[in-house]
Amino acid sequence: MTATLSGHLWTIAPTVLGRGLARIRARATHGQRWHCTVSDDPEVTLTGRLESAPHQRTLCVILHGLGGSANSVYMLRCATACREHDIASLRLSLRGADGRGDDMYHAGLVGDLHQVLDHPLVAAFSRLIVVGYSLGGHVALHLAASDPPPKRKPAAVAAICPPLDLAAASAGFDAGPRWLYRRHVLESLKSSYATIAARGRGWVDPHLVATIDRIRQWDDQVVVPRFGFASTDAYYRQMSAGPRLSRLAVPTLILHSRLDPVVPWSAVAPWRGTSPRACFTDVASGGHCSFAPGTDLRLDPRASRAASVEHQLIRWCLRAG
Repeated sequence: MTATLSGHLWTIAPTVLGRGLARIRARATHGQRWHCTVSDDPEVTLTGRLESAPHQRTLCVILHGLGGSANSVYMLRCATACREHDIASLRLSLRGADGRGDDMYHAGLVGDLHQVLDHPLVAAFSRLIVVGYSLGGHVALHLAASDPPPKRKPAAVAAICPPLDLAAASAGFDAGPRWLYRRHVLESLKSSYATIAARGRGWVDPHLVATIDRIRQWDDQVVVPRFGFASTDAYYRQMSAGPRLSRLAVPTLILHSRLDPVVPWSAVAPWRGTSPRACFTDVASGGHCSFAPGTDLRLDPRASRAASVEHQLIRWCLRAG
């Protein structure tokens, strides 16, 4: 019970009670506004925040989780780690996550990321790394295993607490004890869809969407019809990243907490050993996409014990790639 509560604490506290949270959130406006037009029907615009200096040649593209955005707290932590390593960062809002109402993303929408990596401001960097949290980590794994590969291949990828099996992750997330997380995520998603509908770009009655209270319902009623999947089960089967790990083309770090209350360790552990390019690292503390101070990822014996998890994983990407 104590361990379970610890996992919940480290998932919730950094977002609502975190020490120095105001200072972290103040960094949300750092850097320049960035946007990229993505070819689709209809055409959509992706946005984000680019922090860079003229001498920097490495860029880290950072991806958020379901219901998040470029300004999620963990995204800001990762951008801070990039500054500590003197590399540039792009905090990207996935399709529709910026609240503009252009469209909506799904768990395997890697084509958008291919076009982001081709953007002139991104292409100006000689080396790219990608860090993704939760569903953003899932998208990052799709990128690392892309077939055909992107024109600009990242040097390394890190996925933090990714759901490798979408069906299992959805079923677990919809279970009763996770209602607080589910409500938080769905409120954000439904707000985004309401804006889409208000712009005349909707494909489902917004009043129906407003009644959704399960992730599987969201996928069934919003994602599946938008992207033409045969069914929700087909979406989960076709887009789950776990079966794709054997096709990873770049060094890839997959980090997970054994106490994660959102994506259980039991849904991640079976995929260990499925790819020589995947470095699975698990820790016995922390929660979903957030970890206790002093957490050692055991990636580098020379790393300072005071280094944040983000600092350690960025260092791993720079060394591995």
